[in-house]
Amino acid sequence: MTNKKFIKYVKKHINLPSNTYGSLDWISGLLILNITDKEYEYFINNINSNNNLLETITHEMFHVYQICTCAYLYYSMAEISHEIMENIFNIDNVKLTDLFSQNLNITNKASKWIAELEGNKSYGYSILDIIEGYAFYSHHRMTNKNINSENYLSILKNYPTIYSNLYMFLLNKIGSKKAFLLYPCLAYLSLQFKEPCEIFSYLTKIIIVENIKVKKETIDTFNFLYMKVSDYALNNNKLIMPPNYIYTQYGYDSLHPFYNFSIKKMYDKYNSNEINSFMCMPQLIPQEFRLNMYRPILLNTGYIVSPKDFDKGIFDSISENETYMVTIASLFFKLFKFKNNELTFQIRI
Repeated sequence: MTNKKFIKYVKKHINLPSNTYGSLDWISGLLILNITDKEYEYFINNINSNNNLLETITHEMFHVYQICTCAYLYYSMAEISHEIMENIFNIDNVKLTDLFSQNLNITNKASKWIAELEGNKSYGYSILDIIEGYAFYSHHRMTNKNINSENYLSILKNYPTIYSNLYMFLLNKIGSKKAFLLYPCLAYLSLQFKEPCEIFSYLTKIIIVENIKVKKETIDTFNFLYMKVSDYALNNNKLIMPPNYIYTQYGYDSLHPFYNFSIKKMYDKYNSNEINSFMCMPQLIPQEFRLNMYRPILLNTGYIVSPKDFDKGIFDSISENETYMVTIASLFFKLFKFKNNELTFQIRI
């Protein structure tokens, strides 16, 4: 696919609404920003010049953290992308446009997962509520030093309920101050196992039954809850192997091909205890990782900005990697629609 064809393809199949700054395609890990090359270059050199864009990128980068550290999300992305790879990765790039319009359809695993995300709300919240509510809370903790349990509630009132459903559930169970301190820890733990909604509910009950006192955020609470929930997960067949274990035990080549580089960068620099601290207390995430999780970024001009040291992974060239990522992103873009500035799924149960 020539450069002009590639850009034409991108503009046709991946076009964000004018009032939407960006989105992460979870399957491919491609970060899509609704700005031009010049706007991106200016922002990178003046990151405080556009607070909405800063919040958007921080939010979407946190989704990358979630996928790279949370076993449930990691395995969901890996299974879907591997199923797609079996169907398209042996096809010549020149045929990608025809492939999109004729042969490339949503896979069985992807359909099942999308339905699962917004499905059973018997607990009062969905898996998507956990993922998005956790990312929303975290990006605000990362960009606003003055946020607390009181003013966070004021912020939530101005946004869609997908960001507040889980938080309000927890607040009503354990109180405002305790919910504010424990929310990211519980969301992070729940996404480490099968059936995240069930795990979150179990953790909430543990806090109530054990009458856990929390005056400040520490990793000690995470360690205590992790021991409790691991026993529960083992006894109820909810265990999943986390991505950092795959990397340390089986090596780089065993990781998800679109996220292997980000996982390597993260766990080569920080140990598991540090990563757990970052995910339970997102305000501690180092500045160098807040806007750069080594993801290719697709701009609205059709051009891709790749990190200078981005690994080509299983691909023969960076351009091939980017082409496949864009193709997968365009496939899933067909399934999405935007409402209130946020990506939502068109497929519903």
